Amino acid sequence: MRFKLFALSFILLSQLTACSSSSDNGSQGNNIIIPEINNLITASHIFDADNDGDKDVYIGSTQVYDFPYAADMLLINNGDSTFSIQPNALPNRFLSTGQTISVESADVNKDGNLDLLVISTGTTYDSTKIQLYTGNGNGTFQDSSTNITNNLWSSSPWANWTKTGDFDKDGNIDFLVTISGCGSATTAVDYGTCRGGMIYLNDGAGNFAPATITMSDGVRTFTSDKLVWANDGLVQGGTGSVRIALDVMVGDVDNDTDVDLVATPGAEGAMATFINNSSPGVLSFNIRYSVNTPDPFLETNFNRIKDGVLIDIDQDGFLDIIGSKSIGTNGVGAQGNGITTPVHAYINNGTGVFTQNDAVFNGVQPSVEHARQWLVADFNNDMINDLFVANHGYDQPPFLGEKNLLLINDGAGGMTDASVTSLSTASTYTHGASVGDLNGDGFVDLFLNHSLQTDAAKEQRLWVNNGDGTFTGANIVIK
Repeated sequence: MRFKLFALSFILLSQLTACSSSSDNGSQGNNIIIPEINNLITASHIFDADNDGDKDVYIGSTQVYDFPYAADMLLINNGDSTFSIQPNALPNRFLSTGQTISVESADVNKDGNLDLLVISTGTTYDSTKIQLYTGNGNGTFQDSSTNITNNLWSSSPWANWTKTGDFDKDGNIDFLVTISGCGSATTAVDYGTCRGGMIYLNDGAGNFAPATITMSDGVRTFTSDKLVWANDGLVQGGTGSVRIALDVMVGDVDNDTDVDLVATPGAEGAMATFINNSSPGVLSFNIRYSVNTPDPFLETNFNRIKDGVLIDIDQDGFLDIIGSKSIGTNGVGAQGNGITTPVHAYINNGTGVFTQNDAVFNGVQPSVEHARQWLVADFNNDMINDLFVANHGYDQPPFLGEKNLLLINDGAGGMTDASVTSLSTASTYTHGASVGDLNGDGFVDLFLNHSLQTDAAKEQRLWVNNGDGTFTGANIVIK
């Protein structure tokens, strides 16, 4: 979610005050000494930028609020739990203003080096650019954004995330774009101006262009440059309006080795699964619906969500879903500091059709105030995936933040909220996060995009995994 424009005095890095907090098991670190990097981190991504086997960190920032580090930066891992800021590593961000929204990595040109897909906005969110930085293999990148056709969006809603995968099964990494929000569903031939669910196909040399998508639910066939489906999920005949994708989850939901897509319903209607039937250069999907019956626009048996993630909850080998609404935009109603919305779970029957089952949550059903990012990884080293949710709280001044969410899979089909006992009790403004082994001990660590420039609690950004799913806050040491 974007940062709203508001008056805030810049805090000189040399004047940052050290502070600390503790969780029930004392997993917090000591004093925060992190003046070397941005006050306000809008995005981060952990990957190996220089092909040395260590995980490095891309840090996205904002021109509007950050001083003096308004540009994005790359932290190179020295292999000894310290980092160096790589000089001249990255091309200029779009317009050199605004902020970086998200970062994803993949080797899109097959040269053995990881490349970056970076989404950036203008200062007032009136434009968005999808940028491609191709890696040189030594921790530096060059701007290859001209390799993406139609990568400048001149109006809202802005692009939010890129999701990568080989969508047309030609052996090349493609990407899909999700959006922050959209208008109501429409029956217009072009399905409106919303652009969520656009798929950019890779020609094999790292050149991308939006592709036409053919989608069929057995009653209606849609042809568009974006993911669309019958808003009623065919419950009422499927003859009415269509829905256009906001968030899209990417994964093989029917275990046939193809990359499928699941589009959340947002404010109304059915959740749609797009089963991949594509061939090289041709995008084709069969649509399967998960929806409340008999009225698809009620939530009696099926709560709608806007954002979420695919994760195998019940260990049956099929990807399920955990997600939530977005407060104030998807039927939650009143919004403000401390007002939360429940997290919901949806179990896959093996065909990409999902049934809500919130009983998977052990104890109290978790809730979030504004879930910015959902990250799946094996945090407690039991070979079963768990879930971290960056939950930054009410997105208005004074930006008081909210507690993040850590859900550990018990291996028996249940998810346990371990946020307080394993991570932190603090309400931080965590504008996303990234996961990866940053100290080389074989355990997945967390890099949290905490703001040091809001009224939320101030904590370390680096959280080192103790190997059992508990984390210790650590200072980022820059050499």
